Amino acid sequence: MRTITTLTAACALAVSLSACGPEAEDAGGKAGKGSAPASPSPARTLTLAEVSGAVAKQLAADKTVRVTGGGVSRGEKVQINMVIGTAAGRPEYDMTVDAPAKDGKTGRVQMLLLKDAFYLRIDGDEIEPGKPWARVGADSKNPLAKIFMVMGSTMKNSVDPQQQQLTADAGGRLTGARPEKVGGVDATRYTVAVDMTRAIQKVDLRKYLADTAGQLAQVPGLDAATKAKADKAANLSDADLEKLRANMLKAVRGSTATTDFWLDGSGRPLKQATEVVGGAQAQKMELTYSDWGKAALTVPPPGQVTEMPDMPKMP
Repeated sequence: MRTITTLTAACALAVSLSACGPEAEDAGGKAGKGSAPASPSPARTLTLAEVSGAVAKQLAADKTVRVTGGGVSRGEKVQINMVIGTAAGRPEYDMTVDAPAKDGKTGRVQMLLLKDAFYLRIDGDEIEPGKPWARVGADSKNPLAKIFMVMGSTMKNSVDPQQQQLTADAGGRLTGARPEKVGGVDATRYTVAVDMTRAIQKVDLRKYLADTAGQLAQVPGLDAATKAKADKAANLSDADLEKLRANMLKAVRGSTATTDFWLDGSGRPLKQATEVVGGAQAQKMELTYSDWGKAALTVPPPGQVTEMPDMPKMP
């Protein structure tokens, strides 16, 4: 359980740094049918909203994209390989993450979050011999599914149009645009600076806690202290909620956040780099976008999957 929790945090970091802009609304097949330009002509400098929404807009047109890269968060290295698809009318994810495990070694977790199910595979951890994948249906009554819901909620929130609008309202500003090449392709590099203090001042903390800590508190296997903290966090009074916000503001004091977006001649995203410097939230992540409209989410063969029962036997 501790290994799952550690790698879950890494997955959340990867997704939050890779998925920008509002959710795609139209549906199609699991894989797209080829890439079509979906952004404004680069003959002019794009606005902040156009730049930060470029990934979501291209996904709406192409249905899928592969995202690869990695970075460092609080001194720990994270590597990801992910396919994002919008064929189901909402984002779906096929993700492999390599991140530090509890024993100090690198652990690998693979996740497939679909509209109707969640699949999980952790190297060296099989529920049933010969079946490395565990599947939980979206309507499962298995208490362990709660932690999967936390992952799904984090992923959804990272592409929520309201969250994206909040980021812009909270102090995001376009500070530069200059030509550069990415892998030999002509591109424009847009730099966006984010006022982290204003973002925390405006974020809906109660909704965030309800989506994450409240569900995490119901996960079996957590130690008593962690469970108690999660439960308390989900039911904070208004006064305590503001104390939490104050602590978060203290954590980002003295830090700056910058995101660079590289878009090709048709406005298609090629690369994204995010860096937070200073404070207690230092992190850096660089991601590359490829296979627009060609990448496909891969469902594990049935013979490798264990279906999690609604009510498992507790140890």
